[in-house]
Amino acid sequence: MSDQDRLQGTWRQVEAHTDGEDEYAGDVLTTFEADRFTVHRADGTVLLHGTFVVHPRNAIDWIDAIGPDAGRTLCARYELTANELLFVVGDPDRPNSLDRQPGQVLRRCERVRQGS
Repeated sequence: MSDQDRLQGTWRQVEAHTDGEDEYAGDVLTTFEADRFTVHRADGTVLLHGTFVVHPRNAIDWIDAIGPDAGRTLCARYELTANELLFVVGDPDRPNSLDRQPGQVLRRCERVRQGS
């Protein structure tokens, strides 16, 4: 099974950092369906959506469809287990590690629902 297949379903954000600083993780969920993602609140309010491409060596690209990064390719590094997704987005370069660093965005999510 590919990592794209393993991502399918809904994940709850449990940890969030931007530029090395803690953020409120809140009630944010991310749902993966095929090559698309939707970031939304528990009440269904969509915060962000777009597409993603999984690459070898735990690299992933996010392409936002809305918001300030719409149309840009955001390069990330990720770690995926059956019940946890951790990713770090660098700008403009793909991060070399999964640590909290200035200039990067880190998100840790736990699986809520497996994809079909």
